[in-house]
Amino acid sequence: MPVMDIELNLHSRTVLVTIERKVLLLSMNDLSVLNEFQMPDPLKFHEEGGSSMHPDGTKFITGGSDLWIREFDVSSGNVLRTFKGHHGPVRCVRYHPSGDVVASGSEDGTIRLWDLKQSISEDHGGTGINDQHEK
Repeated sequence: MPVMDIELNLHSRTVLVTIERKVLLLSMNDLSVLNEFQMPDPLKFHEEGGSSMHPDGTKFITGGSDLWIREFDVSSGNVLRTFKGHHGPVRCVRYHPSGDVVASGSEDGTIRLWDLKQSISEDHGGTGINDQHEK
């Protein structure tokens, strides 16, 4: 099983690992599995995608093969909100250190910034930095 992404969160002392169809939350101390999150269909991380832990450690965000960005609650594993705007698989996602913005990069050649101060379950296109790119 290929690991598609890995991220350390110093605040929560955890490691977030993106692999196949799940996201693992590991203890930074001994790499024991603290939680395992199965991703909803059709999201998978076979050839692309990733995840990022919110700076406060209470939620994480993912992007992958199905073009959607999803934010999850760490405690329950529930989807908090979704974002759509990419036209190709999502290759990477990262929270800004403030936790108020997420950046995502896609196979469609765009980088999008998602304003997380928007309401829960907001579905919008984000701000495309590379929307005018040449193909």
